[in-house]
Amino acid sequence: MPVSRPAFAGWPMAVAWVGMVLFAFHASTHRVGAGDTWVAFACGRYSAHHGVSNDDPFSANSLAPGPTEAQLAEYPQWAHGFIRSWHPLGWVNQNWLTHVVFYLLKQGLGENALVVWKFAVNFLTVLCVYYSGRLLGANGALSAVFACFALFTARTFIDIRPQVFTNLLVAVFFVILLLTTYRNYLYIWLIVPLVVVWSNLHGGYLYVFLTLVPFVVIHLLTSFWRKAFVSIGRRGVYHVVGAAAVALAAMVVFNPYHLTNLTHTYVISLSENADRWRTVDEWRPAFDWSNRVGTAVPFLVMFIMLIATGWAWLLGVAVRPTSSSEKGKGRKRRQGSESGRVWEWPKIDPATIVIVVMTVAMAVKSRRFIPIAAFVAAPLIALFVDQTIRMLAARVVSRREGGVGLPAFPLAEQHALTAVAAGFVLIWGVWLGVKFYRVYLAAWPFDHVQTSVFMRMTGSGPMPFAAGEFIRANELRGKMFNYWNEGGFLAFAQEPDPETGRVPLQLFIDGRAQAAYDIETYSMYMHMMAGGPAAGRRISRAGLEKASAWLVEELKKYDVWIVVMPEKFWRQPFMLALELASNWRLAYLDEHHKILVDMDSEAGRTLFGEVVGGRAEFASEFSRALTLGHILIRSGDAKLQEAGLVRLIEALNLRPTGVAAAELANTAGQMPPLAPRVVETFGSHIEDLTANRAAYEAQAGFSDRLVAASMAAEYLSKVPAGQADRERYERLCRQLRFEVGDLARRCSW
Repeated sequence: MPVSRPAFAGWPMAVAWVGMVLFAFHASTHRVGAGDTWVAFACGRYSAHHGVSNDDPFSANSLAPGPTEAQLAEYPQWAHGFIRSWHPLGWVNQNWLTHVVFYLLKQGLGENALVVWKFAVNFLTVLCVYYSGRLLGANGALSAVFACFALFTARTFIDIRPQVFTNLLVAVFFVILLLTTYRNYLYIWLIVPLVVVWSNLHGGYLYVFLTLVPFVVIHLLTSFWRKAFVSIGRRGVYHVVGAAAVALAAMVVFNPYHLTNLTHTYVISLSENADRWRTVDEWRPAFDWSNRVGTAVPFLVMFIMLIATGWAWLLGVAVRPTSSSEKGKGRKRRQGSESGRVWEWPKIDPATIVIVVMTVAMAVKSRRFIPIAAFVAAPLIALFVDQTIRMLAARVVSRREGGVGLPAFPLAEQHALTAVAAGFVLIWGVWLGVKFYRVYLAAWPFDHVQTSVFMRMTGSGPMPFAAGEFIRANELRGKMFNYWNEGGFLAFAQEPDPETGRVPLQLFIDGRAQAAYDIETYSMYMHMMAGGPAAGRRISRAGLEKASAWLVEELKKYDVWIVVMPEKFWRQPFMLALELASNWRLAYLDEHHKILVDMDSEAGRTLFGEVVGGRAEFASEFSRALTLGHILIRSGDAKLQEAGLVRLIEALNLRPTGVAAAELANTAGQMPPLAPRVVETFGSHIEDLTANRAAYEAQAGFSDRLVAASMAAEYLSKVPAGQADRERYERLCRQLRFEVGDLARRCSW
């Protein structure tokens, strides 16, 4: 009798492949903020045009290039040249090659090319996870199911940044380890080119060396018990050690930072300040349920499945079935052999299990590792499930027939399960298509200008596009104070010096963290953002005045004359305190950002004068009108205030936004003579939205219109002129706010 085919072999696997493609597609669609992506563009532009350097061109507060003469003084004179060449200090850009790739993709093919890159990486990853399961010996269908679950688990942590290369390359490395273990130990030499490329793409290459340590030790030990354990033997161990040594040497030689690329990881992971850098959300534990980065619920399910299936599998391996009689045993064994159902009891692969457990432990400690944990754990879970089912089936055969064999999976059940899977894949695919169109292709309600797939997927709409254009067009120079997560964007938005690559308006800090800054700079930034003396206290007028005086002095110490701050910090201590200072004035305003300047500085006075005098360049007439309206309203001159009101009304008409509506409402509240014009404007705005709603819904930025109209309705419901229709305005305000929230829910993914 011929040997039966594996369960679900043939055409049912076509359903599995379609499912894997769809889950990889789904994993590519999550919207994640892209601060690191804009850092990559800025760094990639610099490296593409000026080479890799340890001299940071973006910030005045970054680590100085080294080693300096003082640092070299600790070593013998003859070693100084070697240390300068092979252990540079300063800005250590371990992701330089990814940055160049990102920049060239954006410049050559457009920003949406980065979206294609994200999809491609996830398609390759699901392929690697699937083949890992197959190499371990799991059934094809089970390998596909758990490959899908791995991508689903990782989805909310996959964005467009260098870390995603590590996610893929961990999966590739795991395939290499399994090829080494189950095919031929010579496959281990593939890690040499892998490490060379990986070490230039992202610092995560160290995962290779961390996992090879237990891999070597365990395979060396199991080489003495090869009947019970999977082992590559001592000869295989020698090859692994040799390949690891060559890979390490090649990494040092072929990386522009040489030895620093290795030692820098110590600073990140093990130095005395490492824990302080890890206060950011993505470094916090996986099961910290208050964390805003990603969702760990699927990982929790996978974690529980790994433990449960692992124990069941281990119990099955440890307790083998026995026959009731030698006669029956021999007779049924022969029958099993003839029918092709004889099955070899599985061996234990402790090296693979330990690597998976170690990776999962990394993810439990820091949720940024959840993707790589999912990619190595899923194939092992597939194996555990597959072999546990086989061991149970073999046990049933043993009790009934006395031999150790496997019954065939009934064909009818295979067809039924395949039909169910095909139905799920069909429904899932249709839902994905509809959702993708709504979120990424239909009119984008949350921005008037930045509406590409890349902008939506990375949440880049609120980035300082217009503020950056204002900085570039007016050729601003010197030093700024900025929000950490927007530093990379503000660097990329500027025109760098063609000779040095330095940006004219230097950042205070950015998202490169310990790659470019020391812990003191980071701590000072956090303290200033918290309001200095006002940090951790209840906000009061006296506290803000004290914080204001302190901030003014601290900013002067850093020679900062300009502050660029996003809308989410306008009501936070830093901005509330700084706006109390008499020498800091607003010089730019749009729906996303404020720019304040120090009027004690020549640069600040010059820019403010050009803005008020109409000589400054703006990215749009909307931001010009909004800025001038804000400034003129606060001039103290009645005629200028009337001109300011006209400007604010112009801004609302050009681009209905919550910021423009708030400026008008505040103006009416503080200056009663101007209130009738505001009432008239708000009434007209609501009527216009009601009359032209269908047309506006089909346009970009519809949510901003709803927000502006809701604020207008709220204002009209509270002023005497609107009391006749108060209930209508209140009802309209509630309705519009609900619609804004509903739009956000429908477009979140």
